[in-house]
Amino acid sequence: MLVIGIDSYTKSTKLVNVIEQQLESSLNPEQYLIDICHVLINQQHHTLTDIATSILHQLGQSIPDNVSSHTVLPSPVDDISNTPATNIRGQSDVAKPISSIPDDVQGYADNMRQHYKHQPIVATDWPPRIGKDFFGRLALVEKQDYSTQAESAWHLLRGQVDKTVKLTENKEISVEDVLQPTDSSLSLRVVIDGPPGIGKTTLCRKLLNMWSNGPLVHQQYDLVLYCPLRNSKIATATTLADLFVRQRYEVPMVAEWFEKKNGEGLLIMFDGWDELSEQLRQSSLAA
Repeated sequence: MLVIGIDSYTKSTKLVNVIEQQLESSLNPEQYLIDICHVLINQQHHTLTDIATSILHQLGQSIPDNVSSHTVLPSPVDDISNTPATNIRGQSDVAKPISSIPDDVQGYADNMRQHYKHQPIVATDWPPRIGKDFFGRLALVEKQDYSTQAESAWHLLRGQVDKTVKLTENKEISVEDVLQPTDSSLSLRVVIDGPPGIGKTTLCRKLLNMWSNGPLVHQQYDLVLYCPLRNSKIATATTLADLFVRQRYEVPMVAEWFEKKNGEGLLIMFDGWDELSEQLRQSSLAA
């Protein structure tokens, strides 16, 4: 069925929601998932084929002999070329169709998702609920007219009681909109500003938790790295591999893969800029 006027992101979201509902109600969820994968493969769309074959591989199922992600042509009605993406160098580029990533990268990403899920942060009701036993009246504010050489998006964390959101050129936004793409040709760099203890680290953990439970609203990242600058190894890092706090055997291969892709699909969160010395603010990789 061709639906006119609905973008690819909306269509894919609806498809995922329907599949999730059917899996929950199915008496044999695994068999249903296998069947739906074969249906997706039959659509002869290279993105759907890559996704479906990857799922079948994880389920230990054989792949049809006539399937090749290199020979299947994209469907003209399901072009997803307008989906935005952000890379480590921040160019707001057009996303390429989803493709299979190496097992080492996927394995490390899955490990990080499980790690982030166990961070001490409530996954819902934020704000105003910002922790297991802590509540606050916070507003996330976007400052419209701020610009630097890096052309960073500038966000403020402020208490709602000071009416920051009523100031000229400021507007309140949701957590989901922090990583919303801009029209700039430069990379998406987001600055979160606020006094000590206001919740900047909590906001980072909230975003990590959101990613660990599924794709973020505006962006699709294969991997998200949380890099606390209070960690001396992070503060003095000179290479991408140095930013991998959670060391595993895959790290060299994962870092090399993202470097070859110019960081496409990688999100790095540096936390604690105010804790860096003046010297490190000039030499740190975060700078």
